[in-house]
Amino acid sequence: MSLQPGARLGPYEVLSLLGSGGMGDVYRARDTRLNRSVAVKLLAEHVVDPFALERFQQEAQTASSLNHPHIVTVFENGEADGRHYLVTEFIDGGTLRDWSRVEKRSCRQAVELLVGVADGLAAAHAAGILHRDIKPENILVAQNGYAKLADFGIAKLDQGSEQSSSAITREATRQGVLIGTIAYMSPEQAAGKVVDARSDIFSFGVVLYELLAQRRPFGGTSDLEVLHQIIHSVPPPLPETVPSALRNVIEKALEHEPVDRYQSMREMVIDLRRFARVNTSVSVATEAGVASPPARSNRVGRMWEVIAIMVSALLAVVTDGLSSFDQTGTVRLTRGSVRSGPTTSSI
Repeated sequence: MSLQPGARLGPYEVLSLLGSGGMGDVYRARDTRLNRSVAVKLLAEHVVDPFALERFQQEAQTASSLNHPHIVTVFENGEADGRHYLVTEFIDGGTLRDWSRVEKRSCRQAVELLVGVADGLAAAHAAGILHRDIKPENILVAQNGYAKLADFGIAKLDQGSEQSSSAITREATRQGVLIGTIAYMSPEQAAGKVVDARSDIFSFGVVLYELLAQRRPFGGTSDLEVLHQIIHSVPPPLPETVPSALRNVIEKALEHEPVDRYQSMREMVIDLRRFARVNTSVSVATEAGVASPPARSNRVGRMWEVIAIMVSALLAVVTDGLSSFDQTGTVRLTRGSVRSGPTTSSI
């Protein structure tokens, strides 16, 4: 049963319901001690089995261990009247999906928004933590255009080949089956194989692909068909409107074999930052009306044009001088000119 505005969870006063999922509800609340808005994730009353509770507590421990400006900050993990809750910072916008629907976004805008999230994911990987559920709903965007990665609820420590996961979920995470979201899974995750950081890289590539192409790279009429596409197919090419440099980044992230992808999220962050930097410079120059520096071949061409003009002028002077010879061989000089000849010159 959802809480009504005004209800209390310890020191937190519920203001409104933000959303619901298989694990419970998320509320906007006010921390009465510090008088600040927070988000409170309340574990559903019917979710009381040890597995769900362990996962809920794991999210608190995992997320609180990460300190990055593009990862949602966890403040507290508590219990009130037998109900467990998780308190995080409140992001005053919506999800990445909401952000993309407000207006058509350019490639540069998309990359500038998500490169920070990619950096946050790289920081999580460096700490040995996999997210395993990268999707637009788990990327929150503040009204000031600042994006943060949320919901490490099904994250686990990267324990290499000793661990594998075979369970899957529908797009709306179901109770008790909490390993990922089908549409954004990597091939190895969809096949129930061992996953590592490169699986998160693939999922991040799917998010970027969908944002830029306005469609998912893998589709189907059923979950089973989508899984088959992910495991056995390659995504259609991105639209030609996506710059080739950015297409190359996304295609590399979406390579079917992990060994062919970026081997670390940090590598992908570097390429995304390079793209954003170059395209921002070009955009600023264009908006300011500043032309790009001429190519070397153009400069060389102009140099030869100048030389040709000078040669033409010189030939004109010489021709004019030759036409001034008389039959005796005397050169008739014009004002400002100096000529020589076999006879006495006169001005």
